[in-house]
Amino acid sequence: LGFWLQDSEKSHLEFELAWLLQMPTKAKQFHFSQASLTGELQTPSTQWMALANTQKFMSDVKPTVVDGRMIDSKVEISERLKQDLGISEVSKLKQFKLEKLSPSSFEAFMKCPFIYFARQTMGLQIFPEVDLEQDPRDKGQLIHKIFEKLLSVDQSAWPQINLESLIKEVILELQFQLDTLLVPIFVKKYVVLAARFIEFETQWSKKFPKVKKHHLEVKWQGSFNEVIISGQIDRVDESLDGRLVVIDYKNSSSQLKGGHQWLENSQYQMFFYIWAIKQGWAQDLSKDVLAALYYVVKNFDRTLGLESTDSIDGFFQPGPREKQHNDQHQIEEKLKEFEEVLNENLQRMKSGEMSPLPMDESTCAKCDWRKVCRAPHL
Repeated sequence: LGFWLQDSEKSHLEFELAWLLQMPTKAKQFHFSQASLTGELQTPSTQWMALANTQKFMSDVKPTVVDGRMIDSKVEISERLKQDLGISEVSKLKQFKLEKLSPSSFEAFMKCPFIYFARQTMGLQIFPEVDLEQDPRDKGQLIHKIFEKLLSVDQSAWPQINLESLIKEVILELQFQLDTLLVPIFVKKYVVLAARFIEFETQWSKKFPKVKKHHLEVKWQGSFNEVIISGQIDRVDESLDGRLVVIDYKNSSSQLKGGHQWLENSQYQMFFYIWAIKQGWAQDLSKDVLAALYYVVKNFDRTLGLESTDSIDGFFQPGPREKQHNDQHQIEEKLKEFEEVLNENLQRMKSGEMSPLPMDESTCAKCDWRKVCRAPHL
């Protein structure tokens, strides 16, 4: 237990170095720069002073010159420096073949090509820090599974469900590693959430009783421009006459936009879902989508998203956000624009583009990859 201190980046790196020194290895090599790219002398790390009396670390200390012995071509190292400084473009990946794509990976590419490269091409992962607070990804998984289990049974059976047992069952099913002392705290928290979900859904079904079925964890897959695109929709509500409302669970609405702002803010997930259904890629579903809405768990709100102006008594009624209301022609136009954006950027991805060029440089401050991307503006 302890406190997370907002150390400077340098101090954080020195901590990582000190931690790595404790790891068992066959040998340890230290490399440091005496000068920056502008020729300024660099301040030595305090680790050197800490190791001054440790002879096993201080043997064979000598300067190393970056020259032809490390990189065969001086032209190559000169070009790499130009790429790091943003003077020339980063070389594209050679022999790269784009075969598969998901909505999340496409959004990662649009946010910054390097993020897509690190995650999808190199297969790198960012693991959450060990903390008493639950990782948002684990929290999302847990919420999805709880809601799925509740909706998979008839509402008339909800009063008989032991919510505490249900939560424990989900935790075991997802194989979450929790300290035994923390399990009761987490269980109590999610029992309250599940009870709120039951209350909200009960009231919603009274207002809109003509729901034929809740389709849960709907998988879809299809081919577009020789790329296999696939994904999974959290939930699709179907009316008695086969019309659909797409629902995506979100923990909060802090980063979400209405459907009229999705394209300009590069939020493509819901467009993928509507587009895939209309392509016929989701089995057992019609192609008639009335709305695609976020279901915000924090305040149980499902009014944000993209909505048709059509109203179906007992199933769907457009919400209070008039800017996100569209007739069917307008929805088709938005999907057409989305498909153009998708096609254009698939070509960029196929070309092997991996440059650290974020859509919005302000997002780099909190980016997990900022220490390795070597973006010129960082």
